[in-house]
Amino acid sequence: MRAGPLADADVIAEINRHFVPVFVSNEDYAKDSPAPAEEKAERDRVWADALKAKLPSGTVHVYLLDPGGRVLDSMHVAEAAKPGKLLALLKAVAEREKTPAGDAVVKPAPQSACPKCEADALVLHLVARGAGKGSWREFPAENWIVLGKDDWARFLPPKDAKPGQSWDVDRETAAKVLTYFYPQTENNDVSTNRIDRASLKATVVSVKDGVARARLDGSLKMKHAFYPHRDDDKVVEATVVGYVDADPARPRVRVLRMVTDEATYGAERFEAALREAP
Repeated sequence: MRAGPLADADVIAEINRHFVPVFVSNEDYAKDSPAPAEEKAERDRVWADALKAKLPSGTVHVYLLDPGGRVLDSMHVAEAAKPGKLLALLKAVAEREKTPAGDAVVKPAPQSACPKCEADALVLHLVARGAGKGSWREFPAENWIVLGKDDWARFLPPKDAKPGQSWDVDRETAAKVLTYFYPQTENNDVSTNRIDRASLKATVVSVKDGVARARLDGSLKMKHAFYPHRDDDKVVEATVVGYVDADPARPRVRVLRMVTDEATYGAERFEAALREAP
């Protein structure tokens, strides 16, 4: 949907003129998920009302409601993912209900933004994309990783760093970064990942004006289920390379960048890259 109709200028304009869009993620509304009970009940009510009205219904649907919550129409995502079909549905309902045009209730804004964090934190921005086909691979995924001082300090070389010196980044810190190295899936709960191997080795390659540049070499083996609350045998295996520019005297990490060298998710190749955020 995001790579299709929700990236289409005509669909966006029609939604902003006549509707108030609401997006819910199925993983937040499962039995043991964090959504409030009243919201779960409302979601189920909409589903049931569409079923009673003999309209398309289910957990992967677009529902159009009136201000009182009555289901006016619906469409399965497989059909709604086609911009022309969703646009036709939106226009038909707006015309039938004589919905007046208006300004967007919420001003459009980026949906992925740097999180609030401590002033001395190191924030990393990660982008990943699978190489397969289908709707899940039509756009890249983003994540933000926040490392506190205790963690980013693991990337600092010794104060008297010299080319050729190397050290292993603490495994726990390496895992905090590498656990986000997977392509787009429906499961965004990294706490369910099982990390079998996570390593990062730093080797100083140059020192200039007190700033040491170290090459990073890493390895990851991690089980990550594609769907939330559903087990499968999907495993990430990846090698990563990168570099860090650090001033051990201040102390400060100036630059931290990594990319996958070879990476697979099951049988599918994928690529990921991260860099420090401004």
